[in-house]
Amino acid sequence: MKAIQFRAFGGPEQLSLVDVDEPRPQPGQIAIDVRAAGVNFAEIMHRRGALGGDPIAVPGLEVAGVVAELGANVGRFALGEPVAAFSWSPGRSLNGYAERVVVDARLAISLRRPERVLSFEEGAGFPCAAVTAYQLLADVARIRRGDTVLIQAAAGGVGTLAAQYAKALGAAKVIGVVGSAAKREAALNAGCDVVLLHQEFDNVVGDHTDRAGVDIVLESLGGETLIRSLSVLKPMGRVAYFGNASASEAAKISAFDLWFGAKGVLGYTISGLAAKHPDRWYQAAEAAIRLVESGAVHLQPSSILPLSEARQAHELIEARKATGKIVLSVSR
Repeated sequence: MKAIQFRAFGGPEQLSLVDVDEPRPQPGQIAIDVRAAGVNFAEIMHRRGALGGDPIAVPGLEVAGVVAELGANVGRFALGEPVAAFSWSPGRSLNGYAERVVVDARLAISLRRPERVLSFEEGAGFPCAAVTAYQLLADVARIRRGDTVLIQAAAGGVGTLAAQYAKALGAAKVIGVVGSAAKREAALNAGCDVVLLHQEFDNVVGDHTDRAGVDIVLESLGGETLIRSLSVLKPMGRVAYFGNASASEAAKISAFDLWFGAKGVLGYTISGLAAKHPDRWYQAAEAAIRLVESGAVHLQPSSILPLSEARQAHELIEARKATGKIVLSVSR
């Protein structure tokens, strides 16, 4: 079967289309014939070596397709059923950019919903990006009706979904932060009420909150941006910290500043949570997909490229030229 693989850590040029053996499911697993695979910034960090692991690997955190084979002790799915799945687990080199993947059945969800059947292109952006956006708000920051939410990288794959989920979960105002003026429209179209530029957000956010600050920040950039995000919080505000896209050294946060500022920083990684607590992933996935069924959240990708153009997808994201969700279309 075909898969996208890198054989050494490095730039997008390390990605190539190769032939690999088809995986077979073990007990508790399912094999999925992939129809679409989501592209995430975490996969760029994986390719660079920032996440460690095997330097020969197939990247990819989320897929959508049809169940092709059931491992022993799997009763939730039927052969041929359309599903989306979180396609990463510790120590496994074969992941989502492939024609077939094997996943933990507890990290898969049916796309055949009571109201409608979601498309594979919609499903490919769900298991990682949408579940991350939902869980950051509902479970980590514990959003309350009337909260003001600020989203870093608001034009990205998680950011555009987070704006929709924030509104669906009761946010009164959603403020997006983007890296360039060219990305304003994507963040506004996703549901942000206000869009600020990264270089100025901490200086002007008060103009849009009656000088009060925000209740929640979704923070994926790390480094000095984390410190700046903390500065715009109200007392009792929460930063949900889920990434380090800037590749900066860890920010030094004073516990005394948190103590006397009455502010909190809460960490989150979907990979670690799914690996240790797959039930928590599934509970969040069910709640998140119901909001998609209802029409409150839309999963349509901004770009669909063939599997063979995974390198171009990485180049677009790495150059900060992409907005929304990029999906790889897979066919055999």
